[in-house]
Amino acid sequence: MLNIYEKLQNALIEIRYLYSENYFDELRFQIIKSNIENIREVLENESNKNNYILIYCIDNLFKIINENNIQKTFDFADMIHNMPEICMGKRNLKSFQAEIKTFNKKHNSKYFMGYFKIFS
Repeated sequence: MLNIYEKLQNALIEIRYLYSENYFDELRFQIIKSNIENIREVLENESNKNNYILIYCIDNLFKIINENNIQKTFDFADMIHNMPEICMGKRNLKSFQAEIKTFNKKHNSKYFMGYFKIFS
């Protein structure tokens, strides 16, 4: 049985996939979005201190989706889909530094900038 972090990772991979297709499946998107919203609620109620980064990812993913920028949504989902591995103990936030910088440069944005102090 998948844990909450594996479920989130799979959902983020599905979002990335949906935004890479020529045909967008709205029904599938709504199901995945609902799953992510439920996962966010669970993360918020758990005591794992690393959940804050995943909540940040989810909140910003939904903001970007609302911008209706397919490429930016795909790129953001691509950047964050492995971040649940931070809470699984497989990676740390610093290991995402290059991906974050690349995304921010490409989209002229400042996501995760408050977290860069963690990288030093």
